[in-house]
Amino acid sequence: MWKTKFGHCIYSSTNNAHVYQNLIYRWLTFDSDALQTVIHRRNPQKPILKYISVLCLLARNMPGKTCMLGLGGAGAAHYLSSHNSSSPLIAVEKNPDVITIAQKFFMADKIKNLEIIQQDATEFMQKESTSFKHILIDLYNAHSFPSECNTDVFFLNCKKNLEKYGFLAVNLANPSEQFNLLNRIKKQFLHTVSIPVKGSANIIIFACNSHSFSAITKYLYQATTIKRLEWDALWGHIAEIS
Repeated sequence: MWKTKFGHCIYSSTNNAHVYQNLIYRWLTFDSDALQTVIHRRNPQKPILKYISVLCLLARNMPGKTCMLGLGGAGAAHYLSSHNSSSPLIAVEKNPDVITIAQKFFMADKIKNLEIIQQDATEFMQKESTSFKHILIDLYNAHSFPSECNTDVFFLNCKKNLEKYGFLAVNLANPSEQFNLLNRIKKQFLHTVSIPVKGSANIIIFACNSHSFSAITKYLYQATTIKRLEWDALWGHIAEIS
């Protein structure tokens, strides 16, 4: 990514989290060159990584109580809060080092409607009694989706914590894991729509706590321009958006 050229490291943690910046951008990595977060230093609510706007698509256009599993550098939180600053936004992050970095270097403490909870995502979903309009899952570390979240029980608990007609959005970043995770989601949710993110390997999966497929497509059509919606024998419904 050209935006991360000519950067220098301004912080390294004992857990191999690194913060870099250049004159315009600041970014976060975990134990690899994979970019966890990139923000514009003067305009942090502007999404830089392409998947952010797709992951937040329905939550942005349908305000309601939202839970984000995974904080990273708060790029998604900045973007979503800029659109729905009055809706409660909870971010669940297991790693206290990541929380400190997000607050110190990525201005997470400036997001007025954001509450950060330090807890494992599986434990939070299992014990939480609140119903959310949206649950956004963005849990990839430097290499993979957390194994403790790659279970049928985890996605069942996600469904349990959604309102009726609430929406799940999941970022699938590792091509080798995408199909397996999609199948886990489909075990709990009758209908899904997969949206490949242009210019990246990411796929965003949307699911709704409803038996009606139109509950997803209705709001996707309201939120964006769907150029094509097709059925694939392996992946199910796949949408291309503009």
